[in-house]
Amino acid sequence: MSHTACGHAEESDVHSVLKCPLAVQIWNSSPFQVFIDSNKFRSLIDCFEKARQQLKGETVRDFLAIMWEFWNARNRFIFSWPDKNLSILSKRPLDFIKCY
Repeated sequence: MSHTACGHAEESDVHSVLKCPLAVQIWNSSPFQVFIDSNKFRSLIDCFEKARQQLKGETVRDFLAIMWEFWNARNRFIFSWPDKNLSILSKRPLDFIKCY
């Protein structure tokens, strides 16, 4: 049995973090929507590499922070602690970074 947030039959790393409808909602409310939409990723490693090549300076850090927050939100959803407001999931990690 697959543990997906959206009920997709198979969960790949790319689907889970970038293409799942819940992930798309989060990326659409982030400054990285164009980056996600304009690239095809074979794996998250491929995504990290393209982010390192295409994004500049602190934006790579911000991108990875949002990706990490989404992974945590996905796990909360799957294990019955879903976030009520998905739109804050792209903002919360950026606020965290600013604090530190």
